[in-house]
Amino acid sequence: MADGEEKQTQDEVSMHVKSLMQRDIYHSLMEATELGKIGAPAVGPLMDELASENTTARWRAMMGLARVGRPAVPALMDALKRDDEQLRTAAVWALAEIGDETCVDSLIETLNSSSSESCQALTAAALLKIHTPAGVAAVERKMQAADKEFQDTVSVALYGT
Repeated sequence: MADGEEKQTQDEVSMHVKSLMQRDIYHSLMEATELGKIGAPAVGPLMDELASENTTARWRAMMGLARVGRPAVPALMDALKRDDEQLRTAAVWALAEIGDETCVDSLIETLNSSSSESCQALTAAALLKIHTPAGVAAVERKMQAADKEFQDTVSVALYGT
């Protein structure tokens, strides 16, 4: 990409990220879609937004990353390694939306290591949604050891209410 095109893309990403963070939910979803069309150049600026302590900003950034899709997977897998449980939970959601099988091992690790039952349930649902043999087996093991409440939470996370 030529320097002029790169600058234009950076400016466009910056404009869409700003709108994603500041507009109402309907328009934020539209901005997330536009960032998805831009693809890989949007990943870094969206990941920068994850540093925010603002939960709404984090989830909006995750919506954008989910729309970017596969180019966002490595950065989202890195987010799973952070100590911030809310960030990890949001990254799990985005990875489930993307559905890329390359994240299954990272999700299994999150399922087995997370201290948050909510994050574990969302991770189990993500693994079931992506539906690889290894992911399903990990969830089956977790569900066998879990109580009914956890099993119900996984079901709601996967299928809704």
